Formats: sequence, structure tokens, C-alpha cells
Amino acid sequence: MKKFAIKLGAFCFPVLFIVISVNYWIDPANIFQNGKYEKGIVDFLCDSSNVTNIVNCDERLLQKFFIKCTSRQPDLLILGSSRSMLISSDLFTNQNIKNNSVSSASIEDDLAIYQLYQRQNMKPKVLLLCLDPWILNDNNGIYEWVSLIDDYISMLSIIKGNGYIHQPNKYFYTLKNNIYKYDELISFRYFQESISNLEIKRRITYYPTKNKENDTFTKLIDGSICYNQKERDASSFEIEKKAKDYISSDPKYQLDNFTGLSEKNKKILELFLKYLLSNHVKVIFFLSPYHPIVYDFFSKSKQYKIVLTTETFFKEIALKYKIRIIGSFDPHKFNLINS
Repeated sequence: MKKFAIKLGAFCFPVLFIVISVNYWIDPANIFQNGKYEKGIVDFLCDSSNVTNIVNCDERLLQKFFIKCTSRQPDLLILGSSRSMLISSDLFTNQNIKNNSVSSASIEDDLAIYQLYQRQNMKPKVLLLCLDPWILNDNNGIYEWVSLIDDYISMLSIIKGNGYIHQPNKYFYTLKNNIYKYDELISFRYFQESISNLEIKRRITYYPTKNKENDTFTKLIDGSICYNQKERDASSFEIEKKAKDYISSDPKYQLDNFTGLSEKNKKILELFLKYLLSNHVKVIFFLSPYHPIVYDFFSKSKQYKIVLTTETFFKEIALKYKIRIIGSFDPHKFNLINS
């Protein structure tokens, strides 16, 4: 038995060493780069160049570097998820626009990113806040915001005043984030992804460009994005298939176990709004419409009809604080169709 254990160890340890080495070196999701990947992107953005061929980055860390090199107070600041990332300077005239939206944005992201601007002694004239239903789901499973946990806790302390709001345990969430990272280090799934990305790693990764539309995913100098050509040129059939695939998938990311509106996050949102308005920041809500197939599914689904309830709450709080709303989750209000 002892000899077998020695032989097994002699086989396993070299294999594990190879897996760890490949995962760390190739690192397709750029987990172990300590911000080097994101800092390089921002260096180009701050040099007034768009950046294309970006693959997998910590978007929150990127915002931290991006805001730190921002020298002008934005006339319009956009906070939200990927559903607001396409709002760019092209839609406005003679205004300094900054789009700091991040994928799967949570209420924690919104507060943390706004606090990054305050650390720079800057506040926007107007804040366009993209509100997604999952920000009111206590079970949304979003932990990417932990990259900005210090900024979130700082902003939460500012807006809560004398009121009580449970603060997240920084050490718990940091440990949870680190466990995820080191799980990937020994993961055979990540090893397979690393091997498949070996050729990509050998080539040039991201690079600066003056073009806005490129073959690959592009980050623009105002912080907005332009999708790759394949996404931009998707056929009507492909778009409809994506919508149908989404409603047939289970669970639905961020909306799973959505049994009621989060009282904690409702309170945080309201305190945030009070703080912004008291500091003379004009706030506008943006509700990005869902695809008609997806919205109709939500409307008829007992489990996901709560998505529509979130819009009712957003309208109520907008009315209470006299905040303008642009858009709706309902695409039929604007005659939006698959194309």
C-alpha cells in the first residue's frame, strides 16, 4: 500500500505541477496578472486611443485605473451593466461623456465606481443610471464587485448617515474571491481552456486603434464599447435563436431564486439617490428593453414575472424623487422587434 501511494504521488505531483504552471502562465481569463493586463488597456485609452482585441479582463479593476487617469469632470457619467455599455459620445454634442458600465453590474458596483470619482474630487453634472432587475435580487450570485470592495464600503458609509445598513464582511468576500482564483489554478477545465488559448497567447493581445468598428471587441476612449464584427453583423435568425436559447436555459443567471425585491438594496438605492440629489447631481434612470421573446416569456412566467415588478418599483422611486426615466424593459412600448 505504501509503495502504491509513493508511485501515485510520483505520478500526480508532476501532473499537478504542469497544470498549475500552464494555468498560471497562459491564464486565459487574466486572473493572475495582478492588474497588468487592465493597466495596459487603460494606458492606451488615456493616450486617446481606442483599444481592440480585448479578451477577458477584470472590468472593475479596469475602471479603477481608467478613472484614476481621468482629468476632467464628466458632464455625463453612465453607470450600469453591459445593457448600457453601447451608450457613447456619438449620441451627444460637445459634452464630456464617461461610460463606466461593467458587465453584470450590481448596486455594489454603482456605489463603488461613483466613489472612485469622488476620490478624484470629481462629480458628474448628470448621472445616467442603468437599472437592471437583478440589482434587487439578493440571490443574484454576483461577486465581481469584490475587486472594488473598499470603495463600496467607503461609499456605503457615506450615504447611510446615522441609519443602519449591514456592511459586507471584507475578509469573507476577499477570501471567497481568492478561493475562486486558486481553484482555477488547479482546475483541469481551466487547463483545457489554457491549452486552447496557447496560440492566442503567443500572438499580440490588445492593441491601440483609431477605428471604432473593428473585427474584434473594442473599448472606446469614453469607456463605451463596440462589439466585434460577428456580433454586429448577426443575422435576424441568429438574434432570434439567442433569445430562444436564453428563455430555454435554466437557471437564468442573476435572476435565479428571485423570490422578492431586496429590502436592503431598495434602501441602499434610495440612500444613494438622496445623496446624489443633495449634492446637486441630476439623475436619470435608464431601463434597457429586453428582446420581445424574452420579455413575453417573463410576462407569462410565474417564476420570472418579478422582473416586471422591479420596473414598477423603479417607476415609483423615480416619481418620489422627480427623476426622469428613459426606456422600459417592455420593448413593445417602442415597437421594437427582433431586427
